[in-house]
Amino acid sequence: MIFTSISPYYESNLHKFFKYKLSIVEFLKKVYRNEKITLNITVFGLDNLLYHSINYEKLSKKVRSLLQDVANFFFSELSI
Repeated sequence: MIFTSISPYYESNLHKFFKYKLSIVEFLKKVYRNEKITLNITVFGLDNLLYHSINYEKLSKKVRSLLQDVANFFFSELSI
């Protein structure tokens, strides 16, 4: 069985763990634009984005590059 979204139980309890919730598209836009991103977020929808993309290999490489940039940013923020 393949799940393409967050389970209803987990999604209904996200507010207990994270203050903010962003779709992967909103998150990647913020990363691409170098906008400030809070550390207390959950990001959802990557599985659906890749599943419904026409060229998932090209998209996954671009997403990986953007996520690597934001990981470096988060690491530098947490190190301060």
